[in-house]
Amino acid sequence: MSEVSFVVSCDAPLEVAFAYVSDYRHVPDYFAGITSYVPSGAQTTGVGASFDAEMSIGPTSMSSVVAAEEWEDNRRLVFSSTGGVRNITTYDFTAVDETHSRIDFRFEFRLPGGLAGRALAQALEPLVSPAAQRTAENLSRNIAEFAAKQAVPGN
Repeated sequence: MSEVSFVVSCDAPLEVAFAYVSDYRHVPDYFAGITSYVPSGAQTTGVGASFDAEMSIGPTSMSSVVAAEEWEDNRRLVFSSTGGVRNITTYDFTAVDETHSRIDFRFEFRLPGGLAGRALAQALEPLVSPAAQRTAENLSRNIAEFAAKQAVPGN
């Protein structure tokens, strides 16, 4: 499997960072390349929640069905594909202090084998690192904005 990982510093308390990331509605806003992320059942939180994901990187579009395999509030989220492109996404959350947190993010994926898989890997390789950088930047910015909105009375 190929892997992309990074650490995101968040200007938000741990609970706020977790609340933002664990809300599936935010995934297309921060995860570079995700064009659609919708529940594939009634459950949207906790172990067993599953989602239909569509991703577009460069000229390539891929789909996957992912399910929450681990869900520890304010600590860890792990989503693994159950269909489509094989992938595992892990978020580990850590409190830095009362108003800051950190997310250790890891995205692992396996492309199809054979000639088509090798061609796809060559096409995607130069795009993966910039997409990861955008995802990290989006997470940091969006979580800070989400935290600021939470601090406003009435939100």
